[in-house]
Amino acid sequence: IDAWLRYKVCKAVPKHLAKSRTLMQMRWIRTFKADSAGKGRIVVRGYQHESLGSVQTESPTASKRARQPFFTKLAQQKWRCYKADARAAFLQGDLADAAEPVFCEPLPELKTALKMTDDEVLLLLKSMYGLTDAPRCWWVKVSEVMERLDWKVCQCEPCTWRRCHRAGKLIGLACCHVDDFMFGGCDGDSDWQTWGMGM
Repeated sequence: IDAWLRYKVCKAVPKHLAKSRTLMQMRWIRTFKADSAGKGRIVVRGYQHESLGSVQTESPTASKRARQPFFTKLAQQKWRCYKADARAAFLQGDLADAAEPVFCEPLPELKTALKMTDDEVLLLLKSMYGLTDAPRCWWVKVSEVMERLDWKVCQCEPCTWRRCHRAGKLIGLACCHVDDFMFGGCDGDSDWQTWGMGM
């Protein structure tokens, strides 16, 4: 619920706005690890989506063909490999089709956190777990951010990016598999230190 509030995933709207739309249901998914640590995640029942079957859902992920050259290049250049994981990734993607509003019936805990009345429902502002296009929305978001940071996507691998020095010399590589990232670069280069490590 904290992540929902932090990323402003939804907002409460009067129920009459969703009168002609399907009101999607939500549920909790709870997972437990071997050490008994558990976590809960709110998901929507994606099969209830009105545009099911018509929205784009394909989302590229890093393949072996992408990972092996990535590791090879880092080893060749003697670059350190860093790993990162995005928290609540699917809550950060923008909805693909803003012309098709998605309304949901809130869970009691979410309703309380948002101080909703009985005459209100949720309007999704961001993607969320359970939507069939959530992985694609997240991938589009990642691609836009990488492009804004001036990373260039590799033509044959949409989940691999390169960063070059002003003179055109390669100084960094990044690879993404859903919400897991790997990147490496020339630690001794001032440009890499400035924006490569600060991405």
